[in-house]
Amino acid sequence: MREPPATPAVDSPEPSEYDTVVDAVDAGADPDGERPFDVAPHLDDDTLVRFSPGTYLLEPVSKQGLSNAALYAPDGATLVSNGAGLHDVIQLRDASDVHVEGFGLEQSAENPARTKLVVDGGTNCLRDYRVVGAYDPNDYSGDSRSGDQTRNQAVLLECAGESTELLVERVDLRDGGTASAVFVDPTLEASDDFRPGGTVAFVDCRVEGWTEGLYASAHAGPLVVRGGRYANSNIAQVRTGGPNALVENVEVALDDPAAVPDESTTRGIWAREGEFTRVVDCDVLVGDAFSDGERKSDAVPSVSGAIVHGAKAGRLRVEETNVCVDADGVNAVRSLAAKDGQFYAPSMVERGETVDSSTLDRRLELVGVTVHGDATGVGTFGRMAVDVRNRRHDSTLRDCEIRQPGPGRDGVRVVASDRVSVVDSVVDVTGVQFDVDDRSAETFTRSGTG
Repeated sequence: MREPPATPAVDSPEPSEYDTVVDAVDAGADPDGERPFDVAPHLDDDTLVRFSPGTYLLEPVSKQGLSNAALYAPDGATLVSNGAGLHDVIQLRDASDVHVEGFGLEQSAENPARTKLVVDGGTNCLRDYRVVGAYDPNDYSGDSRSGDQTRNQAVLLECAGESTELLVERVDLRDGGTASAVFVDPTLEASDDFRPGGTVAFVDCRVEGWTEGLYASAHAGPLVVRGGRYANSNIAQVRTGGPNALVENVEVALDDPAAVPDESTTRGIWAREGEFTRVVDCDVLVGDAFSDGERKSDAVPSVSGAIVHGAKAGRLRVEETNVCVDADGVNAVRSLAAKDGQFYAPSMVERGETVDSSTLDRRLELVGVTVHGDATGVGTFGRMAVDVRNRRHDSTLRDCEIRQPGPGRDGVRVVASDRVSVVDSVVDVTGVQFDVDDRSAETFTRSGTG
């Protein structure tokens, strides 16, 4: 099995690591937030700019090509952007070994401020960073149809180069917004030159109440999502892609429809594309308020699945994970029919190129997974706890426990997939334990099941 990506190790900035250390207040910053401060002239290579506690009215800073530079508030500080309209308050491009830590960035409806970090070398970090107040890039002028869609995210990240690392740790995006909370740009599209993606790791972050939560499926390098809570966003809570992704010890919840900005389709963990994704030791909840029967007026978003194996995704392995589905008509694990032929995926090939699906291992593996909750079986695709569809050959459920006592709930459905096996697992449902179509039945096996 492929080794999971390593989480970058990054310490907080130390003055001894920089040629120049600048105290922001000494350089003219006003900690009472009444006088704007332009940090850009003080932020250079091998420079640490330290902020003491306070509130700072910050002129938007845009720097390109920085190396070994940091903005750091060791005891916390609040930033209020002095920019007008929709804008980037911090934009560091083509940077290496850069560090931003310890800030809360206040939002206003009139002047939504995005944070943009594009790195192409070294080890980089965004830590203890909070977006305070709802971020709404599409309503800053009072017209919900206006807004710059190119800034339709609160935090935009890009990490290029195989040896580049980016750690995003304890980033707090709980105040929500009508945008993607975090978008990881596709490096394969961002330049005329082929640029593989580096390692991006999200550690102990909180993302709740967005049009989309963590949108990382376009990233072309290793991806880690470890710890934290991702909840009540539309589209997906955690969306992965790339060559090697790990989602570990993460809490994912859909338990408050009122917190979801749009009434469309959402998912818990979505392996949208990529060669291999592992989901390990996670807790995933879809509460009864998201039941299919509650959506009589489209007031409640539909849920595609607690864990969704995307049509363009290769192998998905879910291990020692607890999935609770109380919402009627929602699958605990939904493995969509694998895409056939050639297709495009931004985390896998350059624009204009296509993926040959015949080269992908596209199986679903559930190992030590527990599925429970009171969901009832609803409709054609919402009857079953686990749905395995076309071309998911060699899929396996091993040492799993599926107990769903709701009326009409089926256990495992298999359609047009060869050599699917269920081993040493309990499937305790009110409907059919195993719904296997005629084609799949020729090679379907079960042993040690109850």
